[in-house]
Amino acid sequence: MKRSSLNFWVDGVAAVLMVGMIATGLVIRFVLPAGSGSRLELWGLNRHGWGDWHFWLAVGLGGVVLVHVALHWAWVWAVGGRLARGGEVGGAAARPHRAATWGVALGLMLALVLWGGMELGRRQVREAAGSSEGGDHGMQRRGGVPVEAEDGEEVLRGSMTLAEAAVARGIPIEALRRRLNLPEGVQEGERLGRVCREQGMSMAEARRRLMAP
Repeated sequence: MKRSSLNFWVDGVAAVLMVGMIATGLVIRFVLPAGSGSRLELWGLNRHGWGDWHFWLAVGLGGVVLVHVALHWAWVWAVGGRLARGGEVGGAAARPHRAATWGVALGLMLALVLWGGMELGRRQVREAAGSSEGGDHGMQRRGGVPVEAEDGEEVLRGSMTLAEAAVARGIPIEALRRRLNLPEGVQEGERLGRVCREQGMSMAEARRRLMAP
Protein backbone atom coordinates (compact mmCIF):
# COMPACT_ATOMS: atom_id res chain seq x y z
CA MET A 1 0.00 0.00 0.00
CA LYS A 2 1.28 3.47 -0.86
CA ARG A 3 2.26 5.74 2.02
CA SER A 4 -0.35 8.31 1.03
CA SER A 5 -3.11 5.67 1.01
CA LEU A 6 -1.98 4.34 4.39
CA ASN A 7 -2.02 7.85 5.86
CA PHE A 8 -5.52 8.36 4.47
CA TRP A 9 -6.90 5.21 6.09
CA VAL A 10 -5.18 5.87 9.41
CA ASP A 11 -6.57 9.40 9.55
CA GLY A 12 -10.01 8.18 8.46
CA VAL A 13 -10.17 5.53 11.18
CA ALA A 14 -9.00 8.12 13.74
CA ALA A 15 -11.79 10.47 12.67
CA VAL A 16 -14.44 7.73 12.97
CA LEU A 17 -13.20 6.75 16.43
CA MET A 18 -13.19 10.39 17.52
CA VAL A 19 -16.80 10.84 16.39
CA GLY A 20 -17.71 7.65 18.26
CA MET A 21 -16.06 8.94 21.43
CA ILE A 22 -17.89 12.25 21.19
CA ALA A 23 -21.23 10.51 20.56
CA THR A 24 -20.89 8.06 23.45
CA GLY A 25 -19.66 10.86 25.70
CA LEU A 26 -22.76 12.92 24.90
CA VAL A 27 -24.97 9.91 25.67
CA ILE A 28 -23.24 9.35 29.03
CA ARG A 29 -23.28 13.03 29.95
CA PHE A 30 -26.73 14.15 28.82
CA VAL A 31 -28.93 11.15 27.91
CA LEU A 32 -28.00 8.74 30.73
CA PRO A 33 -26.65 11.06 33.46
CA ALA A 34 -25.05 9.98 36.71
CA GLY A 35 -27.52 8.18 38.93
CA SER A 36 -29.47 6.57 36.09
CA GLY A 37 -27.47 3.35 36.55
CA SER A 38 -29.25 0.24 35.31
CA ARG A 39 -32.73 1.82 35.48
CA LEU A 40 -32.49 3.62 32.12
CA GLU A 41 -31.34 2.17 28.81
CA LEU A 42 -30.74 3.43 25.29
CA TRP A 43 -30.75 0.84 22.49
CA GLY A 44 -30.30 -1.99 24.99
CA LEU A 45 -27.37 -0.43 26.86
CA ASN A 46 -27.41 1.28 30.25
CA ARG A 47 -24.97 3.98 31.35
CA HIS A 48 -22.28 1.44 32.23
CA GLY A 49 -22.63 -0.27 28.85
CA TRP A 50 -22.16 3.03 27.03
CA GLY A 51 -19.21 3.74 29.31
CA ASP A 52 -17.59 0.50 28.14
CA TRP A 53 -18.00 1.55 24.52
CA HIS A 54 -16.56 4.98 25.32
CA PHE A 55 -13.52 3.40 26.98
CA TRP A 56 -12.73 0.99 24.15
CA LEU A 57 -13.20 3.70 21.54
CA ALA A 58 -10.66 5.77 23.48
CA VAL A 59 -8.25 2.82 23.55
CA GLY A 60 -8.69 2.33 19.80
CA LEU A 61 -8.15 6.02 19.11
CA GLY A 62 -5.01 5.99 21.23
CA GLY A 63 -3.67 3.06 19.23
CA VAL A 64 -4.42 4.74 15.90
CA VAL A 65 -2.74 7.96 17.06
CA LEU A 66 0.37 5.96 17.98
CA VAL A 67 0.36 4.43 14.49
CA HIS A 68 0.01 7.92 13.00
CA VAL A 69 2.96 9.21 15.02
CA ALA A 70 5.03 6.16 14.09
CA LEU A 71 4.39 6.77 10.38
CA HIS A 72 5.64 10.35 10.74
CA TRP A 73 8.24 9.71 13.43
CA ALA A 74 11.28 10.65 11.34
CA TRP A 75 9.75 14.06 10.64
CA VAL A 76 8.65 14.49 14.29
CA TRP A 77 12.15 13.62 15.47
CA ALA A 78 13.87 15.97 13.02
CA VAL A 79 11.60 18.93 13.69
CA GLY A 80 11.54 18.39 17.46
CA GLY A 81 15.31 18.13 17.63
CA ARG A 82 15.89 21.30 15.66
CA LEU A 83 13.29 23.26 17.61
CA ALA A 84 14.84 22.05 20.88
CA ARG A 85 18.21 23.39 19.71
CA GLY A 86 16.64 26.67 18.64
CA GLY A 87 17.49 26.08 15.00
CA GLU A 88 15.45 26.42 11.87
CA VAL A 89 13.31 23.58 10.61
CA GLY A 90 14.75 22.04 7.46
CA GLY A 91 18.03 20.58 6.35
CA ALA A 92 19.08 16.94 6.38
CA ALA A 93 16.75 14.29 7.71
CA ALA A 94 17.36 12.64 11.09
CA ARG A 95 19.31 9.42 11.33
CA PRO A 96 16.71 6.64 11.00
CA HIS A 97 18.24 4.26 13.55
CA ARG A 98 18.68 6.94 16.19
CA ALA A 99 15.15 8.25 15.68
CA ALA A 100 13.72 4.73 15.92
CA THR A 101 15.67 4.00 19.10
CA TRP A 102 14.39 7.14 20.78
CA GLY A 103 10.87 6.40 19.59
CA VAL A 104 10.90 2.95 21.19
CA ALA A 105 12.41 4.39 24.38
CA LEU A 106 9.75 7.09 24.63
CA GLY A 107 7.02 4.52 24.00
CA LEU A 108 8.32 2.32 26.80
CA MET A 109 8.55 5.33 29.13
CA LEU A 110 4.96 6.28 28.34
CA ALA A 111 3.77 2.73 28.99
CA LEU A 112 5.67 2.66 32.29
CA VAL A 113 4.16 5.98 33.40
CA LEU A 114 0.63 4.81 32.56
CA TRP A 115 1.12 1.48 34.31
CA GLY A 116 2.67 3.14 37.37
CA GLY A 117 -0.14 5.67 37.59
CA MET A 118 -2.76 2.93 37.38
CA GLU A 119 -1.06 0.85 40.07
CA LEU A 120 -0.69 3.91 42.32
CA GLY A 121 -4.37 4.70 41.91
CA ARG A 122 -5.40 1.11 42.71
CA ARG A 123 -3.17 1.14 45.78
CA GLN A 124 -4.65 4.39 47.06
CA VAL A 125 -8.18 3.07 46.51
CA ARG A 126 -7.38 -0.10 48.47
CA GLU A 127 -5.85 1.95 51.29
CA ALA A 128 -8.86 4.27 51.36
CA ALA A 129 -11.23 1.30 51.48
CA GLY A 130 -9.22 -0.29 54.26
CA SER A 131 -9.15 2.90 56.32
CA SER A 132 -12.82 3.81 55.86
CA GLU A 133 -15.04 4.07 58.92
CA GLY A 134 -12.22 5.19 61.17
CA GLY A 135 -9.49 3.12 59.58
CA ASP A 136 -8.44 -0.01 61.45
CA HIS A 137 -9.52 1.28 64.86
CA GLY A 138 -11.65 -1.48 66.31
CA MET A 139 -11.50 -3.38 63.01
CA GLN A 140 -9.66 -6.43 61.75
CA ARG A 141 -9.84 -8.47 58.55
CA ARG A 142 -10.76 -12.13 58.26
CA GLY A 143 -10.64 -13.80 54.86
CA GLY A 144 -10.45 -10.36 53.21
CA VAL A 145 -13.75 -9.26 54.82
CA PRO A 146 -13.84 -6.39 57.35
CA VAL A 147 -14.92 -7.62 60.79
CA GLU A 148 -15.69 -5.81 64.02
CA ALA A 149 -12.85 -6.73 66.40
CA GLU A 150 -14.91 -6.45 69.55
CA ASP A 151 -17.84 -8.63 68.60
CA GLY A 152 -16.80 -10.45 65.41
CA GLU A 153 -19.80 -9.27 63.37
CA GLU A 154 -19.21 -8.37 59.75
CA VAL A 155 -19.70 -4.74 58.79
CA LEU A 156 -21.65 -3.59 55.76
CA ARG A 157 -20.24 -4.99 52.52
CA GLY A 158 -20.84 -4.11 48.90
CA SER A 159 -21.88 -7.70 48.17
CA MET A 160 -24.89 -7.39 50.49
CA THR A 161 -28.32 -6.69 49.06
CA LEU A 162 -30.12 -3.62 50.32
CA ALA A 163 -32.45 -5.87 52.31
CA GLU A 164 -29.49 -7.65 53.93
CA ALA A 165 -27.85 -4.33 54.75
CA ALA A 166 -31.07 -3.11 56.38
CA VAL A 167 -31.28 -6.28 58.49
CA ALA A 168 -27.60 -5.95 59.45
CA ARG A 169 -28.25 -2.42 60.68
CA GLY A 170 -31.59 -3.28 62.26
CA ILE A 171 -33.49 -0.63 60.33
CA PRO A 172 -36.45 -0.83 57.91
CA ILE A 173 -35.64 -0.92 54.20
CA GLU A 174 -37.38 2.43 53.72
CA ALA A 175 -35.13 3.99 56.34
CA LEU A 176 -32.12 2.65 54.46
CA ARG A 177 -33.42 4.17 51.23
CA ARG A 178 -33.89 7.53 52.93
CA ARG A 179 -30.41 7.52 54.45
CA LEU A 180 -28.84 6.74 51.09
CA ASN A 181 -31.22 9.07 49.24
CA LEU A 182 -32.13 6.35 46.74
CA PRO A 183 -34.75 6.81 44.01
CA GLU A 184 -37.97 4.80 44.24
CA GLY A 185 -37.05 2.41 41.43
CA VAL A 186 -34.13 0.82 43.29
CA GLN A 187 -35.14 -2.69 44.38
CA GLU A 188 -34.24 -4.15 47.76
CA GLY A 189 -32.60 -7.15 46.07
CA GLU A 190 -29.91 -5.03 44.37
CA ARG A 191 -26.35 -5.16 45.68
CA LEU A 192 -25.27 -2.33 47.93
CA GLY A 193 -21.95 -1.82 46.15
CA ARG A 194 -23.54 -1.59 42.73
CA VAL A 195 -26.20 0.82 43.93
CA CYS A 196 -23.52 3.04 45.45
CA ARG A 197 -21.58 3.11 42.18
CA GLU A 198 -24.71 3.99 40.23
CA GLN A 199 -25.48 6.84 42.63
CA GLY A 200 -21.90 8.15 42.55
CA MET A 201 -21.40 7.31 46.22
CA SER A 202 -18.44 5.57 47.82
CA MET A 203 -18.89 2.62 50.16
CA ALA A 204 -17.24 4.66 52.88
CA GLU A 205 -19.94 7.33 52.55
CA ALA A 206 -22.68 4.68 52.48
CA ARG A 207 -21.32 3.09 55.66
CA ARG A 208 -21.10 6.49 57.34
CA ARG A 209 -24.76 7.21 56.58
CA LEU A 210 -26.01 3.77 57.57
CA MET A 211 -23.90 3.50 60.72
CA ALA A 212 -25.10 6.86 62.00
CA PRO A 213 -27.43 6.58 65.02
